[in-house]
Amino acid sequence: MTDVELVRFITDAARHDLVLTQHLRRAIDWTTSDKSERAAIYAANSITILVAAHYSIICQDLSNINIRGANIQNGIFSGVDFSGADLSYTNLINLQADHAMLVKTNLRAAKFGVFPDLQHPSPVRCVSFSPNGKYIASGSEDKTVRIREVETSRCIATLQGHEEIVSSVSFSPDGAYIASDSDDSTVKLWEMHAFKCIATLQGHTSNVHSVCFSPDGKYIASGSRDCKVKLWEMHIFRCFATFDECPGSVLRVCFSPHGKHVAFSSGEDTIIKIWEVETSKCIADIKAHETIFCVIFSPDGKYLASGGVNSTMKLWDAQTFKWLISFQGHTGVIVSLSFSGDSRNTHLSKFSMPSVCINSACFPS
Repeated sequence: MTDVELVRFITDAARHDLVLTQHLRRAIDWTTSDKSERAAIYAANSITILVAAHYSIICQDLSNINIRGANIQNGIFSGVDFSGADLSYTNLINLQADHAMLVKTNLRAAKFGVFPDLQHPSPVRCVSFSPNGKYIASGSEDKTVRIREVETSRCIATLQGHEEIVSSVSFSPDGAYIASDSDDSTVKLWEMHAFKCIATLQGHTSNVHSVCFSPDGKYIASGSRDCKVKLWEMHIFRCFATFDECPGSVLRVCFSPHGKHVAFSSGEDTIIKIWEVETSKCIADIKAHETIFCVIFSPDGKYLASGGVNSTMKLWDAQTFKWLISFQGHTGVIVSLSFSGDSRNTHLSKFSMPSVCINSACFPS
């Protein structure tokens, strides 16, 4: 019997034998205390068999385990705690791991798999996933927005109407609309159902660099090279507030999770400004001590992260607006930041030329 046949035989037995599955599950946990190579091999084989047998590992504690070299392709590990685990050389292709914890997890040489390239005829400037994860919108220097199905990578629509480069795209929270901005000084709203433009928001006098929806979908914020941030009412397409005290081109705007505040940054300034939506007043100037290219709130609204030219990402308290901690590791300009959705731990990925880093930090709830 070959190794492949043996694995298939044990997998089939594990589907019907509870005692066997419990034994295999314990073998994985043993590696938290037994650090021998033999234990790691046993655990890697055990979890490979359990995944193939469709054993449920959802929301389980797998912290500090060693399954080096395991094949858990197509496994469902939603909510699993992998903190401190050794997943090096593990096959993670098509792994479902939403809300999984990967704090200090060894992912060296792990195989994640790559979806087919989503081709544009011109360089891509921006991408955004739909809230349900089924679609991805991309904006390009060819002045179009393309909508693709994630599962099939098929382009289902090409949205045409901008006269210049598309620099930012954003889905509405319900996924029914897309907002796009452009160097043509406009923001366009597109209906996903019919893939047609339902409004063109005019008011900026130069390139629009950033656009986003409020969490309730009622408002849109846009930031421009004209040194202004504008707030628009979604369904009547009217600008109801303009913040024009920016010292330079506005590169990034974002709403807080509760929708009460808008944060924005200027590439020529060292200040992050916090704007209160209800009063249209600036309630905080955060001196970041660097030229800022990106800013984002954490999902729970407790923190604000910023990145810029000095290769350092800074984390701020979003209530007191005080600096908390700085993360280093890049050697180039940080142009993008993203939080995970984990409520117990804050995971930040930051992108710069030419690398991506993931930082993890724990904060009290």
